Amino acid sequence: MTRQGKTAAMLAGVAVVMVGLSFAAVPFYRWFCQVTGYAGTTSVAKSAPAKALDQTVEIRFDASVERGMPWKFTPEERRMTLQIGA
Repeated sequence: MTRQGKTAAMLAGVAVVMVGLSFAAVPFYRWFCQVTGYAGTTSVAKSAPAKALDQTVEIRFDASVERGMPWKFTPEERRMTLQIGA
């Protein structure tokens, strides 16, 4: 095989590998996001927790809108303290 033939074969091999990796990227990225929670992917529980935790979380609601918009929003409650798992 000539030198040009080896180079062409190597470039064709690189192209095949790159196409294969591009097809494998989508399922790999989806798996990565599900495992790490990256990009807003959340986990889904199989069942409800058996009991609530002793810890609490304070949630603050914000009803802001873009400046210049003719809308007015206000939350019914500004803050809410909840027990985790309740």
